Amino acid sequence: MKKAKKQKPSIDDYVPLFREDCSMAFETYGEDLEFVRSQREDHVWTLMDDDNGELVVVAGYHFVNRVHYIITLKPWKDSTLALPYID
Repeated sequence: MKKAKKQKPSIDDYVPLFREDCSMAFETYGEDLEFVRSQREDHVWTLMDDDNGELVVVAGYHFVNRVHYIITLKPWKDSTLALPYID
């Protein structure tokens, strides 16, 4: 019997909050930023450029290299968690 390959985790596993425009990206300024900052940190993710120019989703609120923020309904438990960004 073949063993099933373990699927890599994705942001979908944490149930992202979608906006009215069907986007899950919150801006890094203005009312969006105020909303993000009002959330519990373990529900906030940062879409950012990594050191290799690739996009990655990392747990928590980050400032450097940030592109957007994502809010999830399920909290993350590991602050070092980084997930691949799939467009």
